[in-house]
Amino acid sequence: MQQHLARELTKKVTEYLALKNQHLDPDNKETLGEFMGFWLKEVRFTKGLKNSTKERYLGLYENYILNPDKFLISRNKNITNIDKLFISNIPMIKINTRCIQEYYNALHESDISSSTIISINKLLKPFVKYAYINNTLIRDYSIGLIIPNAKEEKNVKRILGMTLKMYLQ
Repeated sequence: MQQHLARELTKKVTEYLALKNQHLDPDNKETLGEFMGFWLKEVRFTKGLKNSTKERYLGLYENYILNPDKFLISRNKNITNIDKLFISNIPMIKINTRCIQEYYNALHESDISSSTIISINKLLKPFVKYAYINNTLIRDYSIGLIIPNAKEEKNVKRILGMTLKMYLQ
């Protein structure tokens, strides 16, 4: 029992020191949702964006990142990975590529269109890069993310459009 506790303590100390060595604050409990709210209002929105762009970004942030339960209420689908949709509750120190990819996959499973997921990705990418540059994340975890079924969905829409044109002629 004592050996197990000693191993656990050693593991936690090693993880703590590793984060310290990478100039990260291991005691930082700020979540992705909190940090992204700061980033949007204090960094991104100071770049001279159009009001329509700000509104779109705020809508994506509030509806899909901060409060995914808003769009879940309107869907009657049983979602197996519902916990993956609540990415805003994850402490920044624990965010990685896998968290973000699982979030995108859960959005897709919830019938969120690939174009909406692409828009969310366009918002998350500069946010993750900012967090990395400012020593909130160990690396830029937005690299290598895959939008689920983006090409397949585009092809289905194209085929449906062609089929509809044939019937209307």
